[in-house]
Amino acid sequence: GNAEGRPIGTIYEHTSNAYQHKNVLFVTIDMFRFDDADTNLGDQGVVTGDISGEHLEWMESVLKEAQNIESIDHIVVQSHLPIIYPVRKYASSGMLVDDQESEKILDLFRKYKVDLYLAGEVHMNTVTKDPKSDLIQFVGRGNNLSNLTTVDVTTQVLNLTCYQENGTILGNLTIDKTSEKTKITGDGLLKPIAPDGLQIHWSFDEVLSKDEYVFSTSGSFPMTAKQNPLLKAMKNPIALQNDGGFEYDYSLIAEDVKLVEGKINKAVEITKDSKMFVIPIGPMDAGYERTLACWVKTDKTGRQLIFNNASFWGQGQFFNLSLNGGDLELSLRPDIYTHTKGQNLNDGNWHHVAIVLPKKDGLLDAVQLYVDGQEIADKVTEKGKTKIKTSQANWMSVATDIPSYKTDVFKAMGMVTYQGHLDDFGIWTRGLSKEEIRDLYVQGLKGLDAMQCSNYFKKKNRKDNS
Repeated sequence: GNAEGRPIGTIYEHTSNAYQHKNVLFVTIDMFRFDDADTNLGDQGVVTGDISGEHLEWMESVLKEAQNIESIDHIVVQSHLPIIYPVRKYASSGMLVDDQESEKILDLFRKYKVDLYLAGEVHMNTVTKDPKSDLIQFVGRGNNLSNLTTVDVTTQVLNLTCYQENGTILGNLTIDKTSEKTKITGDGLLKPIAPDGLQIHWSFDEVLSKDEYVFSTSGSFPMTAKQNPLLKAMKNPIALQNDGGFEYDYSLIAEDVKLVEGKINKAVEITKDSKMFVIPIGPMDAGYERTLACWVKTDKTGRQLIFNNASFWGQGQFFNLSLNGGDLELSLRPDIYTHTKGQNLNDGNWHHVAIVLPKKDGLLDAVQLYVDGQEIADKVTEKGKTKIKTSQANWMSVATDIPSYKTDVFKAMGMVTYQGHLDDFGIWTRGLSKEEIRDLYVQGLKGLDAMQCSNYFKKKNRKDNS
């Protein structure tokens, strides 16, 4: 139509373009914004993930013109960086589009009815439906090409199929526009995740066999030491299933642990020799909302590390859960932490603990600490005005010392690995309310786990909204 095929006159005129092939408009965007060598654009330095100025105007002109061309049935935009948080990550910088700019770009996609946004960078697959439209973000796997995805196009339907390199189908996704309301269905690895959902849920009730745990980026189990240095020392690793939204790739690889009677069905018994960690990265990063919750039972003293969420590559913030004596503790750096005061969590009984960042880009002072369903206001906090900024490329381990992490918290903070029982560990990519935390505790006493409670929260929210 009347829109240029490239953003002529900008520094992106050779890296962004638009092209119609048959009934599909493809818009390829160079999402790496660079103003000049002296202008710092944020945490990434002189380059950030964004579309702005004349580059943004050009993209809108293309999408707007497409509304008037009857032969275009589908609009596909592709770039390198994911826009919608969170996404699964593996062996990556973990970079996303700048959080401050993402909504501006998504609003354009919504306005002009973009069907599919294709992204990469993070080396894992994630499908997300935009909460405000029918836009689908599909993040594809690239590194070593261990899986691939095909897209079959008809007049009103897009069918995506993800294959392991041996031909095994890992998942399917259908975008069906044959009726007035678009119907989106997916399964397996291409099942859409809820951006604010329960992404990690280690119930410790299920051990996956070698056949059941097929890591989507390698297709094998046990994996090689290349995927994580801890694998070098492991002789008989098992996989403890994650049945949260990030699915089986985020199962805990474990050794020297025992499943015992827990607070809710089974729990894991952890000793000083236990090892538990996750191969991929995330889901938490930057200042996004989040909730961590679990049941603990220990009679040990000292500063015990339960959950280590740290980086191999930089000295950025972590988001670690520990017991400091008998108190619940969150630490961001060795000298930046907050913990409850006067609790007795190491009394040998089961206790429910939770950490909530209720709002995006909050300060450490805003973090809420809960014990047995109640928020604990009496806290000891060091550098409480620090803004939460979790490293975008962080690995997760449970009660495990990983020397290759850039920050050795055991040495820097005088920590030891948690020893005791652990049950029903969950990570939500939103801040749960006081009522929801209370429900986790009360319903847990009745035998309901975090997944069952999370499904109840969704039903209740739908009822309240209606």
